Amino acid sequence: MRRIVPVKKAGFLHRTNLDPEQTVGQYVLYRLLLNKADPEQGIYLAITDTVYDEIFSEPVGEPVIHELPMRLIVTDSEKEEVKKWIAPQNREFR
Repeated sequence: MRRIVPVKKAGFLHRTNLDPEQTVGQYVLYRLLLNKADPEQGIYLAITDTVYDEIFSEPVGEPVIHELPMRLIVTDSEKEEVKKWIAPQNREFR
């Protein structure tokens, strides 16, 4: 059975244009609304490898992924392909 996975594409390309509060806030809002409509469905935030390396893999970004928690799709900014999927270890998370 194929499953459709909703993805919120981050609206930033370079760190200088980054608004992490808005991006994370939108992700949380979409996740809450989607959970009301379909509690079994999850949502991923798509970000480039550059954004992941500069923000989410740093000590300030790691708690966002693990404690919020947040699902990420990290894409190769040059090849435009998925490099990795990151999902929280907490099985209760939707």
